[in-house]
Amino acid sequence: PWFVNGKFPLYLAPIAGISDKISRQLCKERGADVLVTEFVSSEGVFRRNARTRGYLEFDPIERPLGVQLFGGNPEHMAEAARQVVDWVQPDFIDLNFGCPVNKVVAKNGGSALLKDCPTLGKVAGAVVQTGCNDKAFIDNAMLESEGAGLFASEVGKPDLTAAVAEVASYKGAEAVFAPSSAS
Repeated sequence: PWFVNGKFPLYLAPIAGISDKISRQLCKERGADVLVTEFVSSEGVFRRNARTRGYLEFDPIERPLGVQLFGGNPEHMAEAARQVVDWVQPDFIDLNFGCPVNKVVAKNGGSALLKDCPTLGKVAGAVVQTGCNDKAFIDNAMLESEGAGLFASEVGKPDLTAAVAEVASYKGAEAVFAPSSAS
């Protein structure tokens, strides 16, 4: 959505422990078009943890900016997305389904959800159905939640493809799958 003169925007990928406010601003000064926070625990947001809320802080110069959430509980992810939108009004919400770190996977977050496609679909669907944001980015891809949008995702397994297509259909979106250039 942030194309200028038909040029694809340069996105700063979320990097845990690196993508803080200072790092994001340095990347913006050096040409990044769209920034994303480091990933934030939906449980920390849901429980209104002060340290977690600190990860959400940004300055207007960083816009457009997204907040990346991770977690495995559909209701808590949806509520965390609502709270993030209320607190900081990001330009988009990015859902992390790719992190392989043990402390994330052990709580059924990140890449653990790739083994549990029904839960992945419930998590993504719950966030999309909140209506708190007109766009929800899921990993390296996008689902426009209102009407004729599209959902693109890294897809390597047929069962994940089906889960993603089901999530996209919640709002009548067309599922379109494309490999991601980021790893």
